[in-house]
Amino acid sequence: MYEDVKQLDSKDYFKDGEQVYIHIGDEREENVGVMHKHNFIEIAYVISGSAHHFMDNINYEVRKGDLVIVNYGVPHAFVPIKDTEEDFSTYDLLFTTDFFEITSIDSYDFSALASSYLFYSLFADGEPLNHSLNLIRSGAKDFGELFRKIYDEYIGRQSGFMNMIRAYLIQIITQIFREIDHKTDVTSTNEQKSVVNKAIDYMKQNYNTPINLDNLVADIFLSKDYFRQLFKTTTGMSVTDFIQRTRIEEACKLLATTNRSVFDIAGNCGFMDVKFFYKTFKKITGKTPSEFRKEKEGEVLDHDNNR
Repeated sequence: MYEDVKQLDSKDYFKDGEQVYIHIGDEREENVGVMHKHNFIEIAYVISGSAHHFMDNINYEVRKGDLVIVNYGVPHAFVPIKDTEEDFSTYDLLFTTDFFEITSIDSYDFSALASSYLFYSLFADGEPLNHSLNLIRSGAKDFGELFRKIYDEYIGRQSGFMNMIRAYLIQIITQIFREIDHKTDVTSTNEQKSVVNKAIDYMKQNYNTPINLDNLVADIFLSKDYFRQLFKTTTGMSVTDFIQRTRIEEACKLLATTNRSVFDIAGNCGFMDVKFFYKTFKKITGKTPSEFRKEKEGEVLDHDNNR
């Protein structure tokens, strides 16, 4: 149905120094009916009317009271259904996970709450499941009231308005949490393992290049702090330790099977500092690279002599 996907950028919406933006959908009609994606999270609350929501090969109807959650980089489009009593209109709330990390309310890990539970598919029974786009079909009035308050604060921009918006957004996410509280612990554990496994696959495939944690977490919809915590809980080691161990394992393979220099192997395995490579190698294997290579060469000779 759509050949081109329009890319929306946060800088076209967020004011300087802000990580949140809200508008009523019909205020920016240039994106209505246009397949697009964006580098921020979108939560859309349907104020009135109904529309077809397209996402890849999925097409379903949304109506007044529905809440739709769209992840980073997911192509989607709302196409209003015209033969209805009310025109289609939404509150579109856009934000990044950094919006939670800058909060001064340190006693609550709201970024972890958002990262954990916005992952779940919330389609009604029988609807297709997808972890990038979620739907709550509750018609809960609480959501609409919270979106209205956020919109009023954003437009009014009175003193402390950003803290008020953050507080209301926390309420929305907490309400989402309550809506999906019936999810079992087993499902949650499987979701978390899937996220960590995806990150592990990425690190193993890119061990020989600089691994940027920002890029790593962007595709899996997690804040950096929450991802670090989840990774440590699941694997028993930190992200940094896992990356270094993966690199050293690859270095061991090259030392044992090639005649390449230690300097060359270090660079090939993602170590820009040879001294740091030696230090890390000794810490993980208990040997220097030269000692490891000699040991492997001795094992090969012993094997050949015993044949």
